[in-house]
Amino acid sequence: MVGAVQSFGRQVAVLLIAVTTFWVPRLASASLVYGVLSGGGFHHGRDTFKILATRNDKVPTNNRREYQVVLDPGTYRIEYTDEHGAKWTATIRAESSPIRQNIVLKKSS
Repeated sequence: MVGAVQSFGRQVAVLLIAVTTFWVPRLASASLVYGVLSGGGFHHGRDTFKILATRNDKVPTNNRREYQVVLDPGTYRIEYTDEHGAKWTATIRAESSPIRQNIVLKKSS
């Protein structure tokens, strides 16, 4: 019985080491990006935009056009489609700590 408990304890310890080694650093690298969306075809709040090449299919804005999203460090292209079907784009940057990024959309060519 004692041997089984010790064996289980070792398995739990190995699992905890694996989780802290591989999973926790991944969480720590993501950070908050927030700001105001403006320009081009974006004139009102409570809408959504896409961050391309991520799982963030729809990032919402509030009635003051403010947004917030958690991203891994890097540079991302965003896309907004207005009510007429025109596409507007911009680039945002995420860092390892929270960063304010006001986005000004420009018409996609």
